[in-house]
Amino acid sequence: FYRNPRLTILVVGLILVAGAASLRSLPRQEDPALSRRFATVTTFYPGASAERVESLVTDRIESRILELHEVKEIDSFSRSGVSVIRVELEDDYYDDDVDEVWSKVRDRLSDVQAELPAGAALPIFEDLTTTAATLVAALVWQGEDPPQVDLMTRLATELENRLRTLPGTKQVTVYGGADEEVRVTVEPAMLAAAGVSVADVARAVAAADTKAPAGLARRAGTDLLIEVSGELDSIARVREVPVRSGRDGRVLRVGDVARVEKTVREPPRTLAVVSGSRAVVVAATMEPMRRVDLWSASARKRVDRFAAQMPAGISLRTIFDQSVYTEERLATLAGNLLLAAVIVVGVLVFMMGLRAALVVATALPLTLALALALFNLTGVPLHQTSITGLIIALGLLIDNAIVVVDEYSAHARDGEDAGRAVSEV
Repeated sequence: FYRNPRLTILVVGLILVAGAASLRSLPRQEDPALSRRFATVTTFYPGASAERVESLVTDRIESRILELHEVKEIDSFSRSGVSVIRVELEDDYYDDDVDEVWSKVRDRLSDVQAELPAGAALPIFEDLTTTAATLVAALVWQGEDPPQVDLMTRLATELENRLRTLPGTKQVTVYGGADEEVRVTVEPAMLAAAGVSVADVARAVAAADTKAPAGLARRAGTDLLIEVSGELDSIARVREVPVRSGRDGRVLRVGDVARVEKTVREPPRTLAVVSGSRAVVVAATMEPMRRVDLWSASARKRVDRFAAQMPAGISLRTIFDQSVYTEERLATLAGNLLLAAVIVVGVLVFMMGLRAALVVATALPLTLALALALFNLTGVPLHQTSITGLIIALGLLIDNAIVVVDEYSAHARDGEDAGRAVSEV
């Protein structure tokens, strides 16, 4: 490089161009993506003691999961009516391998279902992820009337669908939404007068809302399922369900002995409160290896367009945006780089002279540009861990540049040829 200045200029220019191009194309996110190597398997066995749950449920599921050599450790506990098993994978499995292992675990759970006792529910598998939401928007009730959570839920579902179709979206989840249901509230006095029980009403409604095929017809080798028409598709249909028929032809219907209404399930499974007001929250997560600033900008546009359609009494606001924090960290990196360059040049001008100070200062942008180019080559995104590593590395590597320049100056003062001084250093 000393004997061929053109090669030096070419390599330095290539490093700077590669670093600038990588800075524009590198994925950006707040936290590094971690492999989902932990999971839980929950199985409910109502009415069973802890000892029965342990012997009839937990032990059988554990033995099936332990057949997989990818499993590192299993930790379980059994209580009255519930079994919880925690599964940890070996450290050698990550990324795509983890998904394959969890698929094998699900297959083992499907196989063990036939061995579980009658009355035990199906095992619930849940792999634990550490991915944070990228953008969180909240529909907040601001009216003086009681919150219309059902309306807010329908609006949140519409926003969920819009964000899910956004390119680069991995997952969208709604929290605090209402589960709507048709509630049948029987009147005890009317039941007593009619001579029927609550169980009679329940059986009548269940029989009218059959979801299983009523039969099977086979023709020319083709199976055709036969279904019963007149399913429960409206409140009026529920009211018309017959409970009992008399000999005189009179029919006692559900609406005669009960109040049928469409309402919200209480208590709610999840509850969201924003600034003291009832809310429904929509949390969207970006796919890894993407630029969070570009994705968040597109997501905010969709949220803003949807906010303009909100009815009176409901406001839509963004309560968390991950791109704000990633931009702050990039600004911190740029600020540290600039501050380091100013301090280094300012100190070295007095200690080593202007020329040596400028040479040392070039180590900062060149190191940063080369590191970014290598990030792009190896698929490492910009997040708080990699940026922190860059800041620490720049502080350490500046010492190398100072030592090299100082050593070269010492050799030059001793009268050595420049080429030999460079080679010796």
